[in-house]
Amino acid sequence: MQWVDPAFNGGAEFLDYRISYDQGTGVWVTLHTYNTEKTYSAINLTPSVTYSFKVEVRNRWDYSDFSNVLTVLCAYKPTEPEAPITYVVAD
Repeated sequence: MQWVDPAFNGGAEFLDYRISYDQGTGVWVTLHTYNTEKTYSAINLTPSVTYSFKVEVRNRWDYSDFSNVLTVLCAYKPTEPEAPITYVVAD
């Protein structure tokens, strides 16, 4: 995921970002702190679980309010089908 800085920095440069997530339980958990990039790759997610993510930016005084929430369904492509077989059709 990636995001854009807010228009106003609160009078001080941005230091880092804190990413939080919810696994569909309604409980938000801090996933990563002190992230200095405006991007994050979540790994080891469980297939068929819907995850929600939100981000805060920090300046030297405090963290911002949370961003809007990004909600995604973790899914994988299916495995390949079995090899085709042929049948002899008798008349």
